[in-house]
Amino acid sequence: MNSFGHIFAEKMQYEYLNWEQLVGYRSITGNGFISIAISKDGIKFFLDELQKKYNIKDIENDALIICCNCLGNFLQKNEICNCYDKLLQFENYIICVKSQELQGIPEILKSVKNKVKSVRSLKKRAQRELDADGAYSENDIEKLFEIQNGRCFYCMCNLHSNSQRKFSIDHLVPLFKGGSNWPLNLVLSCKSCNSRKSWKEESQFIRDIRSDKPTEWKKENQKHIRRIRRQKEKHFNL
Repeated sequence: MNSFGHIFAEKMQYEYLNWEQLVGYRSITGNGFISIAISKDGIKFFLDELQKKYNIKDIENDALIICCNCLGNFLQKNEICNCYDKLLQFENYIICVKSQELQGIPEILKSVKNKVKSVRSLKKRAQRELDADGAYSENDIEKLFEIQNGRCFYCMCNLHSNSQRKFSIDHLVPLFKGGSNWPLNLVLSCKSCNSRKSWKEESQFIRDIRSDKPTEWKKENQKHIRRIRRQKEKHFNL
């Protein structure tokens, strides 16, 4: 019997992993391998990271990574085993890795997890944009930049850098909370504020950024935001 035959007893446990876990691994005792379940959209990232850290030909020639479906090599002629193509969208691909020769696998899995999360987040945001009510044009963004005097709506920093505009389009009411794509729900922010605001609504984030600022800054910020709101209402609420 193939030395990996016992893995099938554990395989079904991995089949039903929540696909949002992205990656999961644990030791398989007795043969020096660890078994890993990776979501389908993480496999290509996994291969990219392997190529950065190891010689792919050595991994293939020495059978250091095994496909737990067919019990053959994970890599065959520098390509992923054909079992990958048979996976459904949310299925996990299960492999076994020779842990002693490939000790950097935990770091690779961490990188894969972060990359998959980032891609999924972008896809979800893009889908929310498509599903949300309303729309905006390049002219709308130009007008917002003019109304904001080229400054971040939140922290008032300059949105110019080396004669280039650098800003993010932020939704005051987040899309996943029912916010729209209409210009009245949009502001331009620096990338730092956009990242820190994340899922928060406008009022909550403004309270956060004002919390540790001096009184004069808070007063200036209040005037800055009120002026932008008035001009947006006047221009876009036709």
